Amino acid sequence: IFYGVLDIPSGVLTYANAGHNPPFLLRSDRTVEELEMTGDVAVAVRADISYREKSVDLGPGDTVFCYTDGLTEAKNASMEEFSETNLAAALGGCDHVEVEDIARQVIDKVDEFTDHAPPFDDITCVVMRWVPDERISSENLEAVVTDQLTLKVANDLGQIRVVREGVEAFGEQNRLSDDVVFDIKLAIEEVVTNTISYGYADEKAHSIEVRLDLRGDRLKVRIIDDGRAFDPRDAKEPDTTAALMDRQLGGLGNHLVKNLMDHIEYRREGGRNHLTLTKNLEKQ
Repeated sequence: IFYGVLDIPSGVLTYANAGHNPPFLLRSDRTVEELEMTGDVAVAVRADISYREKSVDLGPGDTVFCYTDGLTEAKNASMEEFSETNLAAALGGCDHVEVEDIARQVIDKVDEFTDHAPPFDDITCVVMRWVPDERISSENLEAVVTDQLTLKVANDLGQIRVVREGVEAFGEQNRLSDDVVFDIKLAIEEVVTNTISYGYADEKAHSIEVRLDLRGDRLKVRIIDDGRAFDPRDAKEPDTTAALMDRQLGGLGNHLVKNLMDHIEYRREGGRNHLTLTKNLEKQ
């Protein structure tokens, strides 16, 4: 466990570390350093243990990057680990990067290092940047808070459950309505199921990434995979007025996604499909 309390007015972060990877501190001048360890063991290893505190002063724009060891221990084809050294280098390249994009940029570096191989262990990042009080007040706090979730699943239909449970937990955490959660869950399941069922010409393991980004009244869902190129916007619309016996098979899933979401974007980049689905919550 890494447990920290940030005093927002002063920027002082007080923390305890129970055997966790030490988070990295990315200073606004691009200096990267590890937070000092407290020297304590994991929770429940010994009874009656007291955990020590340390503190660090954050300057305006300083960023704390917490991560699980699945990130630094991700392996390439030669069984080399991504390592803390590569992580520090990746963070050092995050100059002028918005805080919500730092985790994505780092995970992209990990994917590049592993050649997009499915992860051996969970990869979880939590990124926090301290902004001075004059930029955060009760009037504009909601505007700067972004809630995100990234799921990485294998091309196995059994993984749909992981996606479903992840979206449900995200919706509960952010107090989204049951109707919104249902629509988002159904749209993602349709896209991921189609990708798993029809997107790959081989029997190899592939990784599909689902990113949820909630900002104000807009929820963006980004689905990234290395399957066959497919732009759902080009799919022919089914004739939903025709009798069931006269309808052609297929197309209803894409039709459903288009009607559940407010906007769809697609691009093919680096041999991967990047599909972005946007849901406007103000109408709900």
